[in-house]
Amino acid sequence: MVVGTAPCGVSVSSVWILLLLSSLLLSPSAASVDFGHCGCDDADDGALSSTYNILQCQKMMNGNIWSVSDSKSVGETIMLVLQFQLQPLTAVSSAASSDLSRSSAIPNFNGLRVLLADSDDTNRAVTHRLLEKLGCRVLSVASGVQCTSSFAAEPSFQLVVLDLALQRTDGLEVARAIRKFSSNSWLPLIVALAARIDDKVRDGCQRSGISGLIQKPATLAALGDELYRVLQNS
Repeated sequence: MVVGTAPCGVSVSSVWILLLLSSLLLSPSAASVDFGHCGCDDADDGALSSTYNILQCQKMMNGNIWSVSDSKSVGETIMLVLQFQLQPLTAVSSAASSDLSRSSAIPNFNGLRVLLADSDDTNRAVTHRLLEKLGCRVLSVASGVQCTSSFAAEPSFQLVVLDLALQRTDGLEVARAIRKFSSNSWLPLIVALAARIDDKVRDGCQRSGISGLIQKPATLAALGDELYRVLQNS
Protein backbone atom coordinates (compact mmCIF):
# COMPACT_ATOMS: atom_id res chain seq x y z
CA MET A 1 0.00 0.00 0.00
CA VAL A 2 1.33 3.43 -0.97
CA VAL A 3 -0.17 6.64 0.37
CA GLY A 4 0.41 9.91 -1.46
CA THR A 5 0.05 13.21 0.40
CA ALA A 6 0.27 16.90 -0.51
CA PRO A 7 3.69 18.63 -0.35
CA CYS A 8 4.66 20.39 2.87
CA GLY A 9 3.58 24.03 3.05
CA VAL A 10 0.72 23.63 0.57
CA SER A 11 -2.71 24.66 1.83
CA VAL A 12 -5.37 22.21 0.65
CA SER A 13 -9.05 21.58 1.37
CA SER A 14 -8.82 17.87 0.62
CA VAL A 15 -6.26 15.12 0.24
CA TRP A 16 -6.20 12.52 -2.51
CA ILE A 17 -4.98 9.15 -1.31
CA LEU A 18 -3.68 6.62 -3.82
CA LEU A 19 -3.81 2.98 -2.84
CA LEU A 20 -1.78 0.50 -4.86
CA LEU A 21 -3.01 -3.00 -4.21
CA SER A 22 -0.62 -5.49 -5.81
CA SER A 23 -1.33 -9.14 -6.47
CA LEU A 24 1.76 -11.10 -7.54
CA LEU A 25 -0.23 -14.32 -7.88
CA LEU A 26 2.84 -16.40 -7.07
CA SER A 27 0.89 -18.27 -4.43
CA PRO A 28 -2.14 -17.50 -2.20
CA SER A 29 0.19 -16.88 0.76
CA ALA A 30 2.72 -14.74 -1.11
CA ALA A 31 0.46 -11.74 -1.80
CA SER A 32 -1.20 -9.52 0.77
CA VAL A 33 -4.31 -9.15 -1.43
CA ASP A 34 -5.18 -11.91 -3.96
CA PHE A 35 -7.86 -11.08 -6.51
CA GLY A 36 -7.72 -14.49 -8.16
CA HIS A 37 -6.41 -15.80 -11.47
CA CYS A 38 -7.95 -14.88 -14.78
CA GLY A 39 -11.22 -16.76 -15.07
CA CYS A 40 -11.50 -16.86 -11.23
CA ASP A 41 -12.02 -20.63 -11.24
CA ASP A 42 -9.64 -21.05 -8.30
CA ALA A 43 -10.35 -17.76 -6.51
CA ASP A 44 -11.35 -18.30 -2.92
CA ASP A 45 -14.16 -16.57 -1.08
CA GLY A 46 -11.75 -14.21 0.69
CA ALA A 47 -10.37 -12.87 -2.61
CA LEU A 48 -13.85 -12.31 -4.03
CA SER A 49 -14.92 -10.60 -0.83
CA SER A 50 -11.88 -8.29 -1.00
CA THR A 51 -12.68 -7.36 -4.59
CA TYR A 52 -16.31 -6.64 -3.74
CA ASN A 53 -15.37 -4.49 -0.71
CA ILE A 54 -12.94 -2.40 -2.77
CA LEU A 55 -15.52 -1.82 -5.51
CA GLN A 56 -18.10 -0.80 -2.88
CA CYS A 57 -15.61 1.59 -1.28
CA GLN A 58 -14.85 3.15 -4.68
CA LYS A 59 -18.54 3.57 -5.42
CA MET A 60 -19.51 5.11 -2.05
CA MET A 61 -16.59 7.56 -1.97
CA ASN A 62 -16.73 8.55 -5.67
CA GLY A 63 -13.23 7.30 -6.26
CA ASN A 64 -11.47 6.02 -9.35
CA ILE A 65 -10.25 2.47 -9.85
CA TRP A 66 -8.34 0.74 -12.62
CA SER A 67 -6.02 -2.22 -13.10
CA VAL A 68 -2.66 -2.55 -14.86
CA SER A 69 -1.25 -5.95 -15.87
CA ASP A 70 2.49 -6.47 -15.78
CA SER A 71 4.52 -7.23 -18.91
CA LYS A 72 4.65 -10.97 -18.18
CA SER A 73 0.89 -11.23 -17.53
CA VAL A 74 1.44 -13.07 -14.25
CA GLY A 75 -0.16 -10.47 -12.03
CA GLU A 76 -1.83 -7.10 -11.93
CA THR A 77 -1.88 -3.88 -9.89
CA ILE A 78 -5.23 -2.48 -8.78
CA MET A 79 -5.12 1.30 -8.30
CA LEU A 80 -7.80 2.94 -6.12
CA VAL A 81 -7.94 6.73 -5.66
CA LEU A 82 -10.13 8.21 -2.90
CA GLN A 83 -10.69 11.81 -1.78
CA PHE A 84 -10.83 12.75 1.90
CA GLN A 85 -11.97 16.17 3.18
CA LEU A 86 -9.80 17.90 5.77
CA GLN A 87 -11.65 19.25 8.81
CA PRO A 88 -10.33 22.53 10.27
CA LEU A 89 -9.36 22.59 13.94
CA THR A 90 -11.12 24.97 16.29
CA ALA A 91 -8.74 27.74 17.25
CA VAL A 92 -8.09 28.50 20.92
CA SER A 93 -7.36 32.06 21.98
CA SER A 94 -3.92 32.74 23.40
CA ALA A 95 -5.42 33.92 26.69
CA ALA A 96 -7.12 30.59 27.29
CA SER A 97 -4.47 28.32 25.77
CA SER A 98 -2.74 27.69 29.10
CA ASP A 99 -5.93 26.35 30.69
CA LEU A 100 -7.86 24.99 27.73
CA SER A 101 -6.84 22.67 24.93
CA ARG A 102 -8.99 21.58 22.01
CA SER A 103 -7.22 19.88 19.14
CA SER A 104 -9.99 17.32 18.56
CA ALA A 105 -13.75 16.92 18.85
CA ILE A 106 -13.47 16.40 22.62
CA PRO A 107 -11.72 19.26 24.48
CA ASN A 108 -9.33 18.84 27.40
CA PHE A 109 -9.69 21.39 30.20
CA ASN A 110 -6.32 20.65 31.78
CA GLY A 111 -7.17 20.49 35.48
CA LEU A 112 -10.11 22.92 35.49
CA ARG A 113 -11.53 23.05 39.04
CA VAL A 114 -15.24 22.14 38.87
CA LEU A 115 -17.89 21.92 41.59
CA LEU A 116 -20.69 19.53 40.65
CA ALA A 117 -24.06 19.58 42.45
CA ASP A 118 -26.65 16.88 41.71
CA SER A 119 -29.03 15.16 44.15
CA ASP A 120 -29.35 11.97 42.08
CA ASP A 121 -26.57 9.56 43.00
CA THR A 122 -26.42 7.87 39.60
CA ASN A 123 -26.53 11.08 37.57
CA ARG A 124 -23.94 12.67 39.83
CA ALA A 125 -21.56 9.73 39.44
CA VAL A 126 -21.95 9.66 35.65
CA THR A 127 -21.47 13.43 35.25
CA HIS A 128 -18.48 13.34 37.60
CA ARG A 129 -16.85 10.70 35.41
CA LEU A 130 -17.58 12.63 32.22
CA LEU A 131 -16.00 15.77 33.67
CA GLU A 132 -12.91 13.79 34.61
CA LYS A 133 -12.70 12.47 31.05
CA LEU A 134 -12.65 16.12 29.95
CA GLY A 135 -9.60 16.75 32.13
CA CYS A 136 -11.42 18.47 35.02
CA ARG A 137 -10.71 18.13 38.74
CA VAL A 138 -14.13 17.61 40.26
CA LEU A 139 -15.73 17.87 43.70
CA SER A 140 -19.26 16.42 43.80
CA VAL A 141 -21.97 17.36 46.31
CA ALA A 142 -25.56 16.22 46.68
CA SER A 143 -27.45 19.34 47.79
CA GLY A 144 -27.77 23.07 47.27
CA VAL A 145 -26.56 23.79 50.81
CA GLN A 146 -23.44 21.71 50.26
CA CYS A 147 -22.88 23.46 46.95
CA THR A 148 -22.95 27.00 48.33
CA SER A 149 -20.93 26.10 51.43
CA SER A 150 -18.30 24.25 49.35
CA PHE A 151 -18.03 27.17 46.96
CA ALA A 152 -17.62 29.62 49.82
CA ALA A 153 -14.97 27.46 51.48
CA GLU A 154 -12.99 26.77 48.29
CA PRO A 155 -12.41 29.92 46.23
CA SER A 156 -10.34 28.04 43.63
CA PHE A 157 -13.40 26.61 41.86
CA GLN A 158 -13.46 27.92 38.31
CA LEU A 159 -16.84 26.58 37.27
CA VAL A 160 -20.02 25.11 38.81
CA VAL A 161 -22.11 22.42 37.11
CA LEU A 162 -25.52 22.62 38.75
CA ASP A 163 -28.59 20.41 38.42
CA LEU A 164 -31.69 22.61 38.45
CA ALA A 165 -33.79 19.84 40.07
CA LEU A 166 -31.93 19.62 43.38
CA GLN A 167 -33.89 18.05 46.21
CA ARG A 168 -35.34 20.52 48.74
CA THR A 169 -33.64 23.41 46.94
CA ASP A 170 -34.36 25.31 43.76
CA GLY A 171 -31.31 25.16 41.50
CA LEU A 172 -31.91 28.74 40.36
CA GLU A 173 -31.77 29.95 43.97
CA VAL A 174 -28.45 28.13 44.40
CA ALA A 175 -27.15 29.82 41.27
CA ARG A 176 -28.15 33.26 42.56
CA ALA A 177 -26.45 32.52 45.90
CA ILE A 178 -23.23 31.53 44.14
CA ARG A 179 -23.30 34.67 42.03
CA LYS A 180 -23.19 36.75 45.20
CA PHE A 181 -19.55 35.69 45.57
CA SER A 182 -18.64 37.64 42.45
CA SER A 183 -16.40 40.68 42.53
CA ASN A 184 -15.34 43.40 40.10
CA SER A 185 -12.55 41.18 38.75
CA TRP A 186 -14.14 37.74 39.03
CA LEU A 187 -17.52 36.27 38.09
CA PRO A 188 -18.47 32.67 38.95
CA LEU A 189 -19.27 30.57 35.88
CA ILE A 190 -22.29 28.28 36.20
CA VAL A 191 -23.54 25.62 33.78
CA ALA A 192 -26.97 24.15 34.53
CA LEU A 193 -28.31 20.64 33.90
CA ALA A 194 -32.02 20.37 33.08
CA ALA A 195 -34.29 17.45 32.17
CA ARG A 196 -36.22 19.71 29.80
CA ILE A 197 -35.13 22.91 28.08
CA ASP A 198 -37.68 25.46 26.95
CA ASP A 199 -38.02 29.24 26.88
CA LYS A 200 -39.08 29.37 30.53
CA VAL A 201 -36.01 27.43 31.64
CA ARG A 202 -33.70 29.54 29.48
CA ASP A 203 -35.21 32.76 30.84
CA GLY A 204 -34.84 31.57 34.44
CA CYS A 205 -31.21 30.64 33.85
CA GLN A 206 -30.46 33.99 32.27
CA ARG A 207 -32.05 35.88 35.15
CA SER A 208 -30.09 33.79 37.67
CA GLY A 209 -26.71 34.42 36.05
CA ILE A 210 -26.27 30.94 34.57
CA SER A 211 -23.91 30.97 31.60
CA GLY A 212 -24.62 27.57 30.05
CA LEU A 213 -27.36 24.96 29.83
CA ILE A 214 -27.19 21.22 29.06
CA GLN A 215 -30.11 18.83 28.69
CA LYS A 216 -30.00 15.65 30.75
CA PRO A 217 -28.80 13.00 30.43
CA ALA A 218 -25.53 14.75 29.66
CA THR A 219 -23.17 13.22 27.12
CA LEU A 220 -19.42 13.68 26.88
CA ALA A 221 -19.73 15.66 23.64
CA ALA A 222 -22.53 17.94 24.88
CA LEU A 223 -20.76 18.61 28.18
CA GLY A 224 -17.46 19.33 26.47
CA ASP A 225 -19.01 21.63 23.87
CA GLU A 226 -20.99 23.71 26.38
CA LEU A 227 -18.14 24.07 28.87
CA TYR A 228 -15.81 25.06 26.06
CA ARG A 229 -18.28 27.68 24.79
CA VAL A 230 -18.83 29.15 28.26
CA LEU A 231 -15.11 29.38 29.01
CA GLN A 232 -14.34 30.91 25.63
CA ASN A 233 -17.04 33.57 26.11
CA SER A 234 -16.10 34.42 29.69
